[in-house]
Amino acid sequence: MEWRNLTAGSSETDLSSGEETVMITNLSDVTFSVVWISSSKEEGYIKYGVNETQLDKEGRDVRDSFTSKGSYKAHYIETDRLEPDTTYFFEVYSGGRKYDNNGQGYMVKTFSTLPSPPPFETRAGTITNVTDPSDWIIVFTLIDDDQLGSSGSSNYISSLPDSNGSWIVTIGDARTTDGSSYFSFSTADILQASFLGAVKKTFDFKLSENDLEMDVSSIGRVSQDGKVALLENYGIIKER
Repeated sequence: MEWRNLTAGSSETDLSSGEETVMITNLSDVTFSVVWISSSKEEGYIKYGVNETQLDKEGRDVRDSFTSKGSYKAHYIETDRLEPDTTYFFEVYSGGRKYDNNGQGYMVKTFSTLPSPPPFETRAGTITNVTDPSDWIIVFTLIDDDQLGSSGSSNYISSLPDSNGSWIVTIGDARTTDGSSYFSFSTADILQASFLGAVKKTFDFKLSENDLEMDVSSIGRVSQDGKVALLENYGIIKER
């Protein structure tokens, strides 16, 4: 029998990472999310506030506890409840680095509160062919495909899969890009999805579809991490 080296560890697709992947998603009248990808697992959080020189609030990853921060490659930060129609400034802290939009700082303005609540409507699916699905972020936009309702596309919304790869995204409260109304859609319109860090590869689903599946292996080259050293007999005892 010929003994061969074995590989171990996780199979990971090469992704963009760092400051270039920082995105604002789920912007509404009272909150927003900041997401990004780091090249290795590390702690991540944001500092934010209404005063550019006094960022006195901290936003933690949704998977963190009150007493400790976890280490992730995909970072998903949600703010506390905010004031509508208000400009907020923030900085991103990832491991030992601070991202500040190349010295210009990040800013975002919350939308105004609309007179009626949004419809409650969601879509759900899974991601496949990945070792740790809970360390990926999916970014979505709604796209008009029938010239009815809202035109163009919605603002960005996002979702964080669970450990089984299952995800759910609320689409009913997605806004138009200027935030002046909820994005009005029909089942003929498109839910366009991509993985943060690989946004050029998109998955287009009709809103009439259910159980939406996204295959991680389809977005590019997959590399293996780690090797098991060559052993003498791999625990097999020779027969006497």
